[in-house]
Amino acid sequence: MFPAGRASGAPGDHLATRYSWQVPLTVDLGYKPIPQLYLGAYFGFSLGAEGNQAQVESWCVDDDNDLENDIACSSHTLRAGLAVQYHLAPGAHWNPWVGYGIGVEAASQSISDRPRGRSESTTSRGVTFAALSAGADLRHVLGFGPYGQVAIGRFNSTRTEINDVERFDGSIDDRALHYWLELGLRMVLRP
Repeated sequence: MFPAGRASGAPGDHLATRYSWQVPLTVDLGYKPIPQLYLGAYFGFSLGAEGNQAQVESWCVDDDNDLENDIACSSHTLRAGLAVQYHLAPGAHWNPWVGYGIGVEAASQSISDRPRGRSESTTSRGVTFAALSAGADLRHVLGFGPYGQVAIGRFNSTRTEINDVERFDGSIDDRALHYWLELGLRMVLRP
């Protein structure tokens, strides 16, 4: 999963400065009222590294060559929502499909400085307006195949904690659109 767009309208606040690429795991659960139409819900968790902001990147590098970072940096994203898919050839060996989803998301970045006993985390929460997806499933006992998705969203609020004490929790005044580009493989039970 790759970030693009802006986290907010503030100068220089690009999504990629906060979050690097992430590895997602998403679970969908739903049913097909007719063979071509899937209706369901999804829940996703993604784990990754810090963004490309130069100062944060320099903190997160092991610069004393002891093979252990003294400052741990990470990011993760949670997403949940509703999804619909239209399957073009539900009875065929290869089943191409297109999908749309809508939901909520929360993305966090954390820095933990163990030697100094300092930690900081910022979580931004918002809405995914459109998760546009497409793929093709090879069907057998299980279905599997490639897929791609572009999730378009906007953060509405943010919360910052330093040493587990809340420092800020409020709305984002200057909101902007961001995108997550996701490429991968999926597995389908009971295709």
